[in-house]
Amino acid sequence: FYLAVQEITERKLLFTPKRSGWSKDSEGHLLFASAEIVNPQYMSCYPTDVRERQLLPTDRAIVDIAKDYSMVLPRIWQYKLLIALRIASLLLYFFEKEGIKPDQLIIVEPACPSAAKTAIALLKTQNYSSQVVKSLMSTKSELKKAFRDSNDSMVVLYDDARIENGKRHDELLKVVVDDLQGTNGIEDSTRHLTSIICENPCVIPEDTPAMYINLCEKVNIGDPDKLQRFSGEFDSALIQAIVNDPTNMLAFIKNALKAADIETLTIQNSENINAKKMIRVAISIMFSYGLISEEETKSILTWMKSGSDNRDDSVTAIFNDFINVLNELIATGIFKITTQKGFPYYKLQSKTIVYDGFWLNFEPELWDYILMRMRTCKKKYKILKALEKCMEKNHRQKEYKRNIDVDIAPKIQISISVFSIPSIILYPSNLEKVRELKYAGYQLTKVEAANIKLRPLVMNRAGTCLYGQNMEPDLNYHQLISGDSRSGKSTYEGEQAVDAAINDEQVLIVDNDGSWSEREVRKRLPESIIDKYFSFWSIPKMGLPVNLADVSDCDDVTEKKDRIKSVLSCAARSLGDKQGKVLYKRIGVMLKDKNDDINICDILAYLEKKDEVQKALRDKIEGVLEDFEELPTPKTSWREFFSSKKKIVVISTGFDSVAKGSYVTDMLLASYYAYKQHFPETRNTIILDEAQDLDISTDSAIDKLLRKGAKHGIRMLIATQHFSAVKEKLGKTFGNCRTLIIFRPEYVDFADISKLTGVDSATLASLEQGQCLVYGLLYDKTTGKNKQATVIGWTYKNPAPKAVMANEPCSILRKPKFK
Repeated sequence: FYLAVQEITERKLLFTPKRSGWSKDSEGHLLFASAEIVNPQYMSCYPTDVRERQLLPTDRAIVDIAKDYSMVLPRIWQYKLLIALRIASLLLYFFEKEGIKPDQLIIVEPACPSAAKTAIALLKTQNYSSQVVKSLMSTKSELKKAFRDSNDSMVVLYDDARIENGKRHDELLKVVVDDLQGTNGIEDSTRHLTSIICENPCVIPEDTPAMYINLCEKVNIGDPDKLQRFSGEFDSALIQAIVNDPTNMLAFIKNALKAADIETLTIQNSENINAKKMIRVAISIMFSYGLISEEETKSILTWMKSGSDNRDDSVTAIFNDFINVLNELIATGIFKITTQKGFPYYKLQSKTIVYDGFWLNFEPELWDYILMRMRTCKKKYKILKALEKCMEKNHRQKEYKRNIDVDIAPKIQISISVFSIPSIILYPSNLEKVRELKYAGYQLTKVEAANIKLRPLVMNRAGTCLYGQNMEPDLNYHQLISGDSRSGKSTYEGEQAVDAAINDEQVLIVDNDGSWSEREVRKRLPESIIDKYFSFWSIPKMGLPVNLADVSDCDDVTEKKDRIKSVLSCAARSLGDKQGKVLYKRIGVMLKDKNDDINICDILAYLEKKDEVQKALRDKIEGVLEDFEELPTPKTSWREFFSSKKKIVVISTGFDSVAKGSYVTDMLLASYYAYKQHFPETRNTIILDEAQDLDISTDSAIDKLLRKGAKHGIRMLIATQHFSAVKEKLGKTFGNCRTLIIFRPEYVDFADISKLTGVDSATLASLEQGQCLVYGLLYDKTTGKNKQATVIGWTYKNPAPKAVMANEPCSILRKPKFK
């Protein structure tokens, strides 16, 4: 034996420590006992924990390892805190020299299994090649052995207990707490920190000395195996650095402790002061090696000051767990939702929740699906008790149950026994699904919409269901679009214009204020759509688009005079009976002289200044017509104009004032209406912004278009910021619009809109940009026709046309694509 010992050259192989971890040999040298110092020939001479303490030997410098380690670590402060705790567990020998002993358990709540694996990989110190840990719910003897065999290390336990395991769980947890506080009767106990990966922190009694870390759920946190390997290499390098240069390393630790003492003076909770000092020292080491940022350090310090003891009580935890499970079952489609009355009908023996307008009602069979996913509790009565404490009293008759009648087919009902839970527990996305149920009859999939040639108006948030109209000939499909500025009106109008163009309609947009300039349109719609469908015409640059006095398609002189008078009346804006008769006569004289070759400005030559009535007429219209005199004089009719343009034509009045531009807009509309009376077979859409600035008096161009335009193939889309009630002048004219599209309204309009539609002010105020209320005709798939309805949806987005390759037939298939 003596000769064999003489052959041993390394000091560490001559040392047989009492346990693993830090100690000094007979000559006072600092060593770290692990399997690395075990002499294979005399393995039985070493304690079990030394033989099982596996480090990852490395020849690399700690600086190089730290650089690589930092690259793979999650950029989340909670995970950096776990590393700090692991490093602190390796330094317990030095903390003990300063009179600092562990005073807290570490409770880690993972949000998902991957987070739990990552936590184990970052905490474990016994074996860096395995993520196997001891279960807290094992036995007392196994727990005591785990503590006895752990020195200068982290004991990691896994706790998957539920509320109903309370008695046994508390007995086993007492073993852990006794070990921490030294009340287990063991004189020479080992040095270690204890962390518990706990699925349900609510099972931990409130008086337990513990700090709580809640791991947020993140995708791609990191590869646990890779993280554990780097953790092992860093720990080995850190231990070797201390062994090689203990003086400097110990000085560093002492300086960090002094800084920690200063910083912890402001921390009031003395129960966990030692744990906080240990964490602060470990953070200093991590920071010196670039493993943690200043921002992450600040977050951990904030947690130590105010958040380390935050956790839910058992009732709140059960309540939150139930809410999470139920919402997940609904979101993933495992649980369907139907209405109590009407379509969609309840299906027997299906995983279906019945929504009655306020309560979520489900049959007892659905509890099995909920309980199997609950992690806090598996007892139904405990869940119901938690719900009762956390919410207003449940809607119940006996044992949280009641009976309700549900429709299973038209005019057929059955009674079912259900549990009733208030719908307020739903997440916003699921709550929106539930609220959409009352619109179910009006929801069409993209395939259903294509089959009936639905004209979409809005869609649900996900873009999977459309609401729209089945356009029947000669019916009123005019729309009044209202809403505050930047609520989404213009985008909606643009998409409706594109949809009309896709359906081979001619669209005329009259821009009175520059909101439809090419630059503005390109902000709202894709380039491919604009290039395919849009033409732009600026009156100040290019002149009038058509001859406003064109009478080539009129049947007789009377119609010619009526047409020109309707246009000039818009320029005058208001005419008395006498002025109207005089204007009518002067138009007749002009027609006789000009023989139909007329420009609208020619009328000025036929209004004599000497005649008082004619002079008054001239004064009214001259200010508008004089702007046209220096512009090109067109001979084009509306038919010729549209034949040379794309499907959507934007005509910008472009004048220096909105008022003057509105006169020109009215004149264009009057001329267009007269033209459409002769060509009703083509369907056309007219879009007007800021319509409140236009002439809306009785028999004005807009009034005629709204009252009579439908039978001439005209659909009007009129936008205003202010919603007009029927009692107002605007409301009486715009009341001819059968469909109202209401974006987020101005506050003063809430009462009128609520009174008309039945939608409360809170809902109106919460409308997001692009979200709107539709009140009017919508296609009902249960009846197969348009019906009066009220829905809330999002602006329908038309699919952008695909690029056509050379030598391919030019055809665009409508394949809706939604955002």
